[in-house]
Amino acid sequence: MFKRKRDTAATPEHVQKPVNDNFDTSIDASDINPLEKKKRSREDKRQFLVAYVFALLFIALALVLLSYFNQVRATREQIQNLTEEHNLFSVSALGSIDKLTTQLDTLREERDSLSEANTALENKLSDMQSEQNSLEAKLEVAAAEQEALEDKNAALELTVNAVTNAENAISLFNNGDYDGAAAAVSELREGDGEEELSKFPSLNKSYQNVCTKLENRGYLE
Repeated sequence: MFKRKRDTAATPEHVQKPVNDNFDTSIDASDINPLEKKKRSREDKRQFLVAYVFALLFIALALVLLSYFNQVRATREQIQNLTEEHNLFSVSALGSIDKLTTQLDTLREERDSLSEANTALENKLSDMQSEQNSLEAKLEVAAAEQEALEDKNAALELTVNAVTNAENAISLFNNGDYDGAAAAVSELREGDGEEELSKFPSLNKSYQNVCTKLENRGYLE
């Protein structure tokens, strides 16, 4: 009537226990080994660190992209500003070039005008120099003619004086004024009057007769 208790100690270790198909295979948290807990804790930390690193990488990437886009925008603005400045400088430079070109053309026209005026003045100066040379030549001719005329007038005056003195001497001698006649002869002899009388043979002959008579009478030496 009494059932015999099974001696579990006498059961060999190699003897397998019967498997119950209805046995619950779920493991209670209290049944987990501490090593398993530490391993899972490490895996959780590792997963957290990986997630944290990925988050940091994502944030860093976002910051890099943000910085890149900001730099791109700043670069575009700088390029736009430089382009505007370049356009303004180009317009200003073109305006300055046009102004300088206009001034250069004006200066060239003035230079050409001055060159033409200078050429005209040089031609006029050359003409005036030629006229001056011609006038100087004419003046030299006129001076020579005047000198010749003066010489001719002096010779004529000498001749007139000689003839006048000779006629006076003859007239005074014929009128008996021997002193006056001697004075007229002396005046005639002071110059070249007697040589001029040689041009008038008849008058010279009468004059020589008067001179001889005055010498014979002692009025002339």
